[in-house]
Amino acid sequence: MELRIGDLVQCRDTHYNRGLGVVNKIGMVAQLRRKDVRVLFDADNQAIWVSKMALNRITPLPTDSPTLLDRLTWLIRFVDAEECELDLEESGNYQFTVVCGRLTLEMLLAVREYFAPVFFGLRVLPRGLERLALEVVFKRGT
Repeated sequence: MELRIGDLVQCRDTHYNRGLGVVNKIGMVAQLRRKDVRVLFDADNQAIWVSKMALNRITPLPTDSPTLLDRLTWLIRFVDAEECELDLEESGNYQFTVVCGRLTLEMLLAVREYFAPVFFGLRVLPRGLERLALEVVFKRGT
């Protein structure tokens, strides 16, 4: 099974689930290595490394309006993210950071338009020589 950043996954090994404390939790792939994956499980950036062989990909049912996971997955795919992080700010807003290789003004405007109903702000930050981090802050409860 080929996993990508932004895929929703669930650990399929019951013993492993209990040991990691992720029983019945769905996570999002945040970073990939050759044999394992960093999976985000909560908005407080609870992340663990799990073997690719221990994961099942989950496909959520479509909805009429975008959910939190829909928004995160859209952004990851749109900028072709290499890794991501999700934090919950003290103000109660989400801060979602994606690391990518390239951003254009048109891409930033498209992100702003997509997040318009819940948009709070965005920042572009350098991450090394050829990578950028895009931080999108948006309202919680959407």
